[in-house]
Amino acid sequence: CERRVQMFRRFANFVNLFAGAGVVSASLSSHQDLAVISGLVVAVVTSLDFVFDSSSRMALYRDLQRRYLDLESRILDEENMPAEKIDAERARIERDEPPEHSSIVQIAQWRVRSTEGHEPSKLGRIAWFWSLVL
Repeated sequence: CERRVQMFRRFANFVNLFAGAGVVSASLSSHQDLAVISGLVVAVVTSLDFVFDSSSRMALYRDLQRRYLDLESRILDEENMPAEKIDAERARIERDEPPEHSSIVQIAQWRVRSTEGHEPSKLGRIAWFWSLVL
């Protein structure tokens, strides 16, 4: 998921840079329509980035990943770490995780069944837009 968020951020930054340069160059020339269109592109992409809040999502996933890795290193360092302590720490980390999307679960189950050799016609359908986004 973090890679997807990073890809979106890079794409948004590229589009904003490109369209922003278009606004400046078009406003300095006689192409006022191009300046308006480029400005609208910048506004739409920036709004999408704001609505989806990709920066905070990426920070959350990095924090969760760091916490899981810290737990793993403590488990490896302490030979006789009680299972209750491990479960309690894991539960604290999982409490901060964002809720699952049912479509993500459906795609994961579909991929598992397809790797197990089930016929594609019997795997069920996934909405086309989820396969693009996820």
